[in-house]
Amino acid sequence: MPDLTSKPRHDGWTPDVRAAFLEALRDTGKIVAALAAVRRARSGAYALRNRDPAFRAEWDQALLDARPLIDDLLLSRALSGTRTVIVDAEGRVLRTFCETDTRLMQRMLSRLEHLAGVRRVGQRESRGRRA
Repeated sequence: MPDLTSKPRHDGWTPDVRAAFLEALRDTGKIVAALAAVRRARSGAYALRNRDPAFRAEWDQALLDARPLIDDLLLSRALSGTRTVIVDAEGRVLRTFCETDTRLMQRMLSRLEHLAGVRRVGQRESRGRRA
């Protein structure tokens, strides 16, 4: 692991800020929320990610660590849909509706079937090598 304790950075991405960002990203799975937690701009985060391979690797690992949270959120949205509330200029609720995303449901079902080792009727067994 590289030594991040050397001279202070001019862009504000100190070792402590990096660590806090990565922890928030790991805890939420949301880049925007992690950026808000450390009060940093998206552009600066991506610039650092693009120029620092070690930071990129830690960022990617944090997202991998957050995958169960993301899976839970996607499964919840696939099953329950997304609620939308339409309000007028005064803030009165005009309409509320729930939309489901069929493609998301299909992808989540495929993922769950893969995890369970289930093949769909008519699906051929893969002969290729999997990573």
